[in-house]
Amino acid sequence: EFRPIANPYTLNLAVCAAFFPRKMAADDEQMVAETFESLEGMDLPINVFIDAFASNPSFVRKVSIVTGLTQADLRNLTQEDLKEAFEEFDADASGTISFDEFVKGLTKLKRVMDEVKAEEELQKAEEAIELAALEAQEAFIDVDFAHKGELDLQAFIEALSDEGLVQKVCEATKLPMSFFESLSAGKMLELFKEIDRDGSGTISFSEWVSALVQIRIAIYKEQKEEEQEATAAVLKHAEAALEQGDEDWSGEFDLGEFIIAFKENPKFLRKVSLATDIPVAEFKMLAASDIKELFQMLDTDFSGTVSFEEFVKGLVQIRIERKHEKQAEEEAEEAAALDESMAFAVEAFKDCDFGYGELDIEAFMQALCDPAVVEKVSYATKLPMSWFASLTMPQIVEMFGDIDADASGTVSFEEWVMALVKVRQATFQEEKAILKEETDAVTKLAEEALDEGDDDWSGEFDFQEFIVAFRCNPRFLRKVSLATDVPVDEFKMLADEDLEDLFKALDTDFSGTISFEEFVKGLVEIRISRKAQKAEEAAMEEEAVMDMAYMDAFDAFAEADLGVTGELDIHGFHRAMKDEAVLEKVSFATKVPLEFFRDLDEDKINEIFLEIDTDRSGTVSFYEWVSAMVKTRQATYVEEKVVEQEAQAAVMRDAEAALDEADEDFSGEFELDEFLKAFRTNEVFLRKVSHATGVPVEDYERLQDEDFAELFASLDTDFSGTVSFDEFVKGLVEIRMAKQSGLYDQLEPDEPTPMKQAKEVKDVVSKVSKSVECASLKKTDFVQMMMKLDGSKWSPERLEKLLAAFPVNADGSVELSALVDFVF
Repeated sequence: EFRPIANPYTLNLAVCAAFFPRKMAADDEQMVAETFESLEGMDLPINVFIDAFASNPSFVRKVSIVTGLTQADLRNLTQEDLKEAFEEFDADASGTISFDEFVKGLTKLKRVMDEVKAEEELQKAEEAIELAALEAQEAFIDVDFAHKGELDLQAFIEALSDEGLVQKVCEATKLPMSFFESLSAGKMLELFKEIDRDGSGTISFSEWVSALVQIRIAIYKEQKEEEQEATAAVLKHAEAALEQGDEDWSGEFDLGEFIIAFKENPKFLRKVSLATDIPVAEFKMLAASDIKELFQMLDTDFSGTVSFEEFVKGLVQIRIERKHEKQAEEEAEEAAALDESMAFAVEAFKDCDFGYGELDIEAFMQALCDPAVVEKVSYATKLPMSWFASLTMPQIVEMFGDIDADASGTVSFEEWVMALVKVRQATFQEEKAILKEETDAVTKLAEEALDEGDDDWSGEFDFQEFIVAFRCNPRFLRKVSLATDVPVDEFKMLADEDLEDLFKALDTDFSGTISFEEFVKGLVEIRISRKAQKAEEAAMEEEAVMDMAYMDAFDAFAEADLGVTGELDIHGFHRAMKDEAVLEKVSFATKVPLEFFRDLDEDKINEIFLEIDTDRSGTVSFYEWVSAMVKTRQATYVEEKVVEQEAQAAVMRDAEAALDEADEDFSGEFELDEFLKAFRTNEVFLRKVSHATGVPVEDYERLQDEDFAELFASLDTDFSGTVSFDEFVKGLVEIRMAKQSGLYDQLEPDEPTPMKQAKEVKDVVSKVSKSVECASLKKTDFVQMMMKLDGSKWSPERLEKLLAAFPVNADGSVELSALVDFVF
């Protein structure tokens, strides 16, 4: 009688750890600080924290969320336990706990709990995998009909056609029955070869068990990652949902509270919607009996109440189920998109096939120059027609080679269609990825904006609320601005007719109101459109910068001693790289600091020479010199933009919170008195500005009123006498970048900072322009201004090139705020 061998696939914890690595979050401390942000700046006696555990369920819940301890565990702690724990938090033994000590103490506790949970998780993984190995053995015993100890292909196919055996394989691997039911003969053969690792033509017991265990490991990992992702998403909203619906402040739901929350509380509904990824409208359709059934499902301990842990666990399960539903919907949507792509690809091939059934390179090129063909190819792939129009001949030849999969020298109908459909699959997935990324960026801000503007607490906007929010609520405007990446000032300029058109565009179900889902969807569309517009503007800006770099490189080359050849040999190159005048122009062209070039030794100069001398002629020609300078400038430009974007992202939310904190008249901008008062008396504002810029609070506290007045004037780039949110953000970004680059710390008192330079530009504009009262500048004034600022660098030729990219209005003038941005 055949008996299974001892299980060689039992995994110990060390092996499991390789499959399920522990994740130690680098930003644990930041997460804890953000959770307890309202306590920032505190320094409270230990007894206050002990009392909070007894009287404040919201506080206990937050501690539970950040540490991973259950609320039940925390509530069971005695006063002595709490006192001992908080005394450990009190690092300086002062008898009080500062915000920093509190955050560090909870972070340490969280990491201890993470270790404990990781050990528990590894133990569960080991048990799951051992069970999979045993079930795989049992399945093999049933499959091995002839008791030979191995399966040939025929026996393998018979086994996977037997419902009972397949059920055992499903139990071992946790694959769904539908996976095996959908296997074609070809796929079954592929699976057989994959399991038959030694290529013997049969599957041994060892190969069978190993394959099933590996499948189980992969599925276990996928399930755990899915669960962790869903839990993290749910925790962002479940706590706020409980805050909204827990009317008696008990820290849990009874049935009455649960039904009332679903029926009467739009904020609760929105939080549950965000946690589960199910639209609010679907929850609104639930009858009281449905809500009661949901309550009973969540109440897993049958206590008659739903605790926070039960609430989270239930929402996680709902979110995972919803994710699977959406995946099925997206797969169906993708299949429809590919079917449509195939139809357009077929039509395009018909238009470009000239009776031969295949396309040679000449016919292929001709096809991609035919607007009618390109239009259909564009429809098939969803690539813009302009992309095809921009292709060079070498690129078209390369594309031809990629599509000609069999390297026959022609593109067949099948190759053509397959290639276009493959591109469409890629663009479809890219569209979905972009949509998800932008929706994630918008959702929280959209929710905050709705909270600001939803005056009747209905959970949606009617037209009057919408207009009032845009006209009278600067906080709402800021949220919408951050969500869409459109400046506040642009929204302020919208006429009532424009706002009415926007309302109608967002109200996609024509209900006369804008639901939360409609609001989010509309803001996402605006954001995506805005990003495309900014990408075009960035491309134009980069082109102008590269043109300027070319001219600067030309000036630097002309400054070098070329001798009689008109090129630089190694000796001439060394002389040029030691010439201060040349180095200044090279630094200006590349935006690499002058000190870098000054510090070059002879070996480094030789290395640079060899890099620039691309044709290995032993000399550097004008073309090689300029190409190297422009390439370097391109690299520094990209680096500048990355730094700027990172600074912008880091500053934005702090800047918004700072303005919310200090904007006493709710105007959405700072007047000078508010500005001075905020820096002098508002600790929260000061901390937000410090965090945004990276400049210590102490540095701001040392500034005098005249320093703040100068800072205010520098931020007020449109000469309005107030600092708007957009101006405030730009200014904090400049300070942060100066701090990060080391410029802030290196400056002598009299050296120019970006803020002082901006003020200098404004002062010159005021002296030069006769139209400053209308906050705009003419091109002729601009030329005078640049010559006055630095006539040695701004030659007429360079100014002419600069003016080509000048951001002019319809009347030929430029806004002064745009001017300051443009100059820098």
